[in-house]
Amino acid sequence: MRQHGLTANGELIVLQRFHGGVRCRPAQPDEALQRVLFVDVETTGLDPGQDRVIELAVCSVEVSVESGVVTRHRHSANWLEDPGRPLPPEIVALTGIRDRDVAGQRIPDPEVREIFAGAQMVVAHNARFDRAMCASRFDWIDAPGMPPWGCSLEQIDWRGLGHRHADLGSLARDHGFFFDAHRATLDVEALVKLLQFQPEVHGAPTYLAELLADSRRSTWAVAASGAPYEARGELRGRSYRWDPDAKHWWRMLRGERLDEEVEWLRELCIRHGSGRPIHAQVPFAERFADTFHPNWAPC
Repeated sequence: MRQHGLTANGELIVLQRFHGGVRCRPAQPDEALQRVLFVDVETTGLDPGQDRVIELAVCSVEVSVESGVVTRHRHSANWLEDPGRPLPPEIVALTGIRDRDVAGQRIPDPEVREIFAGAQMVVAHNARFDRAMCASRFDWIDAPGMPPWGCSLEQIDWRGLGHRHADLGSLARDHGFFFDAHRATLDVEALVKLLQFQPEVHGAPTYLAELLADSRRSTWAVAASGAPYEARGELRGRSYRWDPDAKHWWRMLRGERLDEEVEWLRELCIRHGSGRPIHAQVPFAERFADTFHPNWAPC
């Protein structure tokens, strides 16, 4: 991992405070562009079924499809919303948002829907959470014509690139800057800044280019149907997660790794004396949606 901010003598790391804003470079003639909407929410908790969105921030940009470089900052916007009940003390401590800040506030649905509809992709750092919270607030998130979501947490192999932690604050520090986290506007613009850096490997000009390229690749879900309880440690160690409804361990992966993963699962099931691998293709539009239910088939 390249250590950004490291001094010439290798004895000191210098971090710069990020105050917000989006840097751009002009689009080149005939350069293919894509409209991307970066989104971040602050909430009363982590349960989309019980908790409420109290802050929504968006940053709309145009980016080069090939390089992932931002060519135009269309606009940023931020709204607060009253959840109708006192904010938990831990949320006040985390975000700095107080009851008086949200009292009587309301996110303007028509304006927000128009902004989302004008994008070709929505990106969040942990899109499964942000998308689920947005879906609990806006019933049009899954409507026809709404853009698919991408995830800068899952679609970039941060650990493979040498980063021990993949939360936004840690990644920012690894790239030479810091910011006041857990206010949505600064979080979302810090994410744009982070994704403009170049990884050392993978050959992508920017992290955002890698995310856009990954969004065009096929994705599959694989599961160990009927695998015994004793196999849980191996499955968990390979990034499988438990589905309490389907009662099996499963994960998503890129299409080019499917055959290798199926063979690993088959060997695991044989070794433990029960179970079989199953798989299903994942449409990108549903990749980070809680409503996605794989159409499982035997491998």
